[in-house]
Amino acid sequence: MKAIRIYFEGSPKLKPGLHVFLSELVLACRERRREIRFVDGGSQSNTIADFKTALKANQADICVLLIDSDGPDSGDGFVSICRRRHLPPDLVFWMVQVMESWFLSDPVKMAEFYGQGFRRNLLKEWVSVESVPVSEVMSILRDATRKAKNGKYHKTKHPPELLKLSRPDLVKKKSAHCRRLFKQVSALLQP
Repeated sequence: MKAIRIYFEGSPKLKPGLHVFLSELVLACRERRREIRFVDGGSQSNTIADFKTALKANQADICVLLIDSDGPDSGDGFVSICRRRHLPPDLVFWMVQVMESWFLSDPVKMAEFYGQGFRRNLLKEWVSVESVPVSEVMSILRDATRKAKNGKYHKTKHPPELLKLSRPDLVKKKSAHCRRLFKQVSALLQP
């Protein structure tokens, strides 16, 4: 039985949120009697190192890497970064430009989480949230949540809950890399 191991950049607190957000993949694994594991790596460099080690040590499993791109990706950057770091491009997935970009795809659920005082009008209707620079994403989150009932956006406290609430279908519409993650991991599960 091949397990799917998703090595992700960030805190172990993200595991429950990722489990819910990626529930479509979790269910696909269960249907195929495969285990899915979420492995936190902390920093990007540690996560990449853990992923590379896992590729060698767990050859019976399918290992994938989920990290922030920390900048725009036109496609060329992705391939060259993978080549430079000796990473297999078919197993590497970006949260472009940062995971928080995904949250901008679902302002309804953000408003639901933050409650009264959340300034939804600051969230534009982007065609692609991947085009929003990291500094702008963080500024929008800070400003939109400044007076919210659930408090100002906090990078470690809020993402697990926001991931649980975010609707993957909406995020996939606004994030080509998120669509790619779901599509390619689903393909890897095929016999």
